[in-house]
Amino acid sequence: MTDEHKSETVSVKVKREPFCKVTLETIATTTLVAQARKEAVKKVSKKVSIPGFRKGKAPESVILKSFGKAVDEEWEKTIADQAFRDVQALVHVPILNGNSQIVFDMKKHSMDGAEMTFAFETEPTLPEIDYKKITLESPKRPPITSKEVEATLEKICSYFGKVERITDRPAQEGDAVHIDVNLIKEKDLTPVFNNTRFEVREKKMAKWMRDLVLGMQVGESKDGVSKPDEDATDEEKKNFEPKDVRVTLISIENVDLPPLDDEMAQKLGVSTADEAKEKVELLLNKQADEEIQRSLREDVSERLIEDFPFEVPETVVAREAEHRLQSQQKNEQFRTKWRGLSEEERTEMRKQITVESGNAIRLFYVCRKIAQENGIKAKPADLSQGVTSTLDAMFADPALLNATPGSEQESIALSRVMLSKAQDFVISQSTVKEKSAGAKKTTSAKPAAKKPAAKKPAATKQSATAKKPATAKTPAAKKPAAAKKTAAKKKST
Repeated sequence: MTDEHKSETVSVKVKREPFCKVTLETIATTTLVAQARKEAVKKVSKKVSIPGFRKGKAPESVILKSFGKAVDEEWEKTIADQAFRDVQALVHVPILNGNSQIVFDMKKHSMDGAEMTFAFETEPTLPEIDYKKITLESPKRPPITSKEVEATLEKICSYFGKVERITDRPAQEGDAVHIDVNLIKEKDLTPVFNNTRFEVREKKMAKWMRDLVLGMQVGESKDGVSKPDEDATDEEKKNFEPKDVRVTLISIENVDLPPLDDEMAQKLGVSTADEAKEKVELLLNKQADEEIQRSLREDVSERLIEDFPFEVPETVVAREAEHRLQSQQKNEQFRTKWRGLSEEERTEMRKQITVESGNAIRLFYVCRKIAQENGIKAKPADLSQGVTSTLDAMFADPALLNATPGSEQESIALSRVMLSKAQDFVISQSTVKEKSAGAKKTTSAKPAAKKPAAKKPAATKQSATAKKPATAKTPAAKKPAAAKKTAAKKKST
């Protein structure tokens, strides 16, 4: 697509190319080149020394005779700088960011005028979002039972129990264990849980996992198949997809569990045991509501990316993909897997990472647009999550809670909050339907180990929640790493 524009100093053809690339075919008038010539002579005059003249005071004819080549080089640069300023004032095509290169090619220049091109990446052209076209599916919100409340309180109390590390016997019923769980696919291992804590008790650990762990020694690995428990619902059994897994026992602990009394309740930031139970039930219900909202946000992200497509700059996607790959290389399991891949397999993985990076960047741009258009803002106060007690902290998002004011972590956390707010706005404007009972789950890759309901305070050492695999998609809320700004660069071809 080509647009033509003209002013007293320049005329320009704007050529928009795929992946947000723009070429400005520019012609500078005699007025501009003449003014640029005068400026070039002045600049050279102030830099050079000529016998009999103070710097900047030598006649133009003397400067041209002695430093004609330097003047011509400065003239070309001055023409390009002024022409680009005048063109941008005329067409207002935004440069992508301060990290972008502006490549200019001077075709010819003389006192009769100049012809040149400027090429650079620009901001994406985003589509208008028609919220009425968006239909979302909300999973059914499960009720919080008294058993879940009791189980969560028991787990919370275990954080304050006396822990004895066991090294002289295998795992047995009643122990707490830390294990790695990996999916086995051909020769590859994909992390599911990494050094994650489970209690070896009925109803506390999936039966298939419990059967494997019982009798294992520290450092031992066993292979098995994940499957639903016998008491799982018919729907859960129908939707469950068995997976070949490898379980590695990292450590065994024996925990002396303290009782939930008023003294324990006060350690949790409330007055009585009954108040602790009420608080935990409230927090579990809040957590269940947040899980529904997270599911809707994931659905929103897919709809925004798939239903409202637009192109993004290749360099931004490439930088984001490289950032993701370098981050994954910090994980030992990923490095081991990477070393075992063929060059063809590595190429395919890079392609997949590039696709994920492009989608994350699209989501960033479109949610930023939604936030700007609707006055949505994120403030440092949003990171507190209403935490007023130890119990609140156990259920809070540590990535938000531990963001130090003024740090890069705070900036990333605020970007996540902004993204979530933009997604929530879209949810409020869209049609939301409850997911049908027979709908197949899309998150069946993880074994059916029971995930602890409460998150652990960041100050403690034990892990109470499952860690995401190193190869998992970066959370949408995170701002793409390639979106930093640095000083602009110009390069002449």
